[in-house]
Amino acid sequence: MANLSDEEKIDYMNQVARFESSGYSIYARAQGSKTRSMIHQHTHLIKIDGKTKKWLIFLQKPHIVITR
Repeated sequence: MANLSDEEKIDYMNQVARFESSGYSIYARAQGSKTRSMIHQHTHLIKIDGKTKKWLIFLQKPHIVITR
C-alpha cells in the first residue's frame, strides 16, 4: 500500500468498501509479513454466512481455512 499513488489508494479503498458493503470481511497482509512469497499487495475478501462456527482450522501453508 505504501508504494501506491494517492489515486491508487483511493481506488483500492473504494473497491474494498464496495465488497465490505456486500458482506465481505477484508484481510490484507502487511508489507513485512513473513508469510509473503513475493512483493505485492495481497488481500483476502472473505464472505461467511454470519453463523457462529463450532470449529475452525487454519493451516499456515498452503493457506487453507476450513470452517464448520
